Amino acid sequence: MALTNSHVTGIRGMRLFALIVAALSAFVVVATPAAGDPVGATDGETLTVDEITPQAVDPDDEITLNGSLANTTDEALDEVRIRLRYSSTPLQSREELADFAEGDRGIPQVFGPEWDADGSMEPGARQQYSLRFDADDLTLGGFGVYPIAVEAVDAAGQQLAAVRTFLPYLPDDVDVEPTQIAWVWPLMDRPHRADADTFLTDSLAQDVIPGGRLSRLLTAGEQGAPVTWAIDPGLLDDVDRLSGEGSQLLVDAAESPGPTGPSFEELEADTNAQLWLDQARDTLEGESILATPYANPDISALLAGGMDTDADAGVTLGRQTVGEVLNYDADRELAWPPNGHVDEETARFLVDKGADTILLRESVLPSDPWSGATHPPAVELPFETDEGEPAVGVVADAQLTSALSVNGQSRADSALALQRFSAETVMIAAEQPDAEQSVVAVPPTQWDPGPELATGVLEASQDLPWLDPVDLTDVADGAQPIEDTGRQGPEYGAGGSWIGGEDNVERMEELHGSLRLFNSILVDDEDPFRRSVLRLESAAWREDDSEAAQAMDRTEVAVEEATNDVRILPGEPVMMASKTGEAPILVANDLPYSVSVTLSVFSENSERLAVGDYTETMEIGPGSRTTVHVPLSATVNGRTLLHLNLHNPDGEPISAQETTQPVNVTGLGTSALLVSGAAAALLLALMLPRAIRKWRRTRTRKVEHVSSKEPGGD
Repeated sequence: MALTNSHVTGIRGMRLFALIVAALSAFVVVATPAAGDPVGATDGETLTVDEITPQAVDPDDEITLNGSLANTTDEALDEVRIRLRYSSTPLQSREELADFAEGDRGIPQVFGPEWDADGSMEPGARQQYSLRFDADDLTLGGFGVYPIAVEAVDAAGQQLAAVRTFLPYLPDDVDVEPTQIAWVWPLMDRPHRADADTFLTDSLAQDVIPGGRLSRLLTAGEQGAPVTWAIDPGLLDDVDRLSGEGSQLLVDAAESPGPTGPSFEELEADTNAQLWLDQARDTLEGESILATPYANPDISALLAGGMDTDADAGVTLGRQTVGEVLNYDADRELAWPPNGHVDEETARFLVDKGADTILLRESVLPSDPWSGATHPPAVELPFETDEGEPAVGVVADAQLTSALSVNGQSRADSALALQRFSAETVMIAAEQPDAEQSVVAVPPTQWDPGPELATGVLEASQDLPWLDPVDLTDVADGAQPIEDTGRQGPEYGAGGSWIGGEDNVERMEELHGSLRLFNSILVDDEDPFRRSVLRLESAAWREDDSEAAQAMDRTEVAVEEATNDVRILPGEPVMMASKTGEAPILVANDLPYSVSVTLSVFSENSERLAVGDYTETMEIGPGSRTTVHVPLSATVNGRTLLHLNLHNPDGEPISAQETTQPVNVTGLGTSALLVSGAAAALLLALMLPRAIRKWRRTRTRKVEHVSSKEPGGD
């Protein structure tokens, strides 16, 4: 099959795909009473099935179903009964099993044992029930899965509620080749931080407490069947930061400045986070770890958008973070693109980064329904690894993922999910009971199971006679060419992105531009916001983007604040009492990194005040300041402004706002007075003889005039 891929040359041209998470499988179905009947269940808690034993039933077993019944109506209920409904014919396919679980098939018509409620049930009352019966009484057929339902009815036989589940049945005389099952156990989550020190919510602190989501997953995975741990290094980094001091929690995400702007709560070092990390280090040492790139970014979208640098950084930082936090390296040969989606470019990228086994969802390598083959989960991909061998695609079983997609803590949720897991695996074994088969079980990335389910599925993998737990590498070693497996494909699809519109695309583009400018002044190739950007690009926002906008807002502010930490400090006006002088310009670097910047100084009027040569480019250490002495020369008295700015090595200003420095020239000084005095003396020397001659002539004329008027004159 020809491989296809959609290439986009820039972020603005990215084609964004909204991915919808498959709906959780419905186990509890509440029937609506007949028209006019006032009785009816109002929620799924009317009837529960809390325990089914045994999981693997043979003809000699006694079967027990325990649960509870509640009156969720506003009237008393009399003569309420619980009864079993079952089919003596097994389900024929996994598609039929899924249809029944999701309520798309009717409940069985054969009635089994009953239980009667104790007296009248008042509104809100709840009673425990127990159905016990011999498997042999059901006259079941051969090896397989039988649909059953537990039904509550009133005195008139009207259904109040029904719960669907399954009965796996394995007669003693049936010999089944156990199906190899490999577990990929997720320690995954959405990002919890925006910038390095700001947590968006306190949910991570709740997840790492004893009994919290991550605590349950870690505890369950360290016992029972072998597992491959799927870990987001970004999550490890978040927990590690939570365990230390100096972080803050975003309490109010208001965007306006001032008193109504964002507010934060200082966080102390979280002891539970430290204990969880200690447990993780002990549990995971020597285990097989499949690490995603840092924060599980949307690699397909990054590559399609031309952001190869981010994709490369995600892989590098992911491996680095696992080693730093766990003191143990992840398996570089294992890769898992977000949700198992992959396109050809992404597959090649992962192989180039060292992967030889890629975990995929079934839609990438769909099975051929007409082939009659067993559809093994491991196939050879058309990509050559460093060793010259073909890469391997390992397919996660979609229906097992669906069966495990229960984020409930109740015993009933766990019991039904565990029963469906058993039923799904029986159906796999029953397809070809004499053949060697393998299946890969991968719970959802943000799985939140009850403790009974988390530990139960791993224990069942060891205890059920039709299952044989193995490592993921054992399944990958059995990879076959696609044409020999009954699988189609590979059918690569374009990856999606959490970015939901053109406005967000532009914001990401602007953020990348701001970061490029900021990073350009750092001396040692530091990239302090790379992890923040990868968190923004996480594929987890596909499923829940409620905090993505807050993360973007905070990251933009953090980048702006960091850029402003390299600045020119305002100084007092420079006073010049002579023709020449200098302006001391103080430049501060409040960052924890060394920077290299260029100072530009321009006079508002260069004819009045000229700027001489000065040291333009400077390197400033972390938390340091330096003073640049800028020579000046004036021609006239008065006030003139100097315009100051800092640039990166390429001449780009790192701040949109200039700083101004006033310079006041108050007098020309001693040299100017000497020059002026000399000029005045010369002028006097030139003009004095002429003035004397003119005085003498004037004096002579006055004397002659007086003489002519005396007696005897002419």
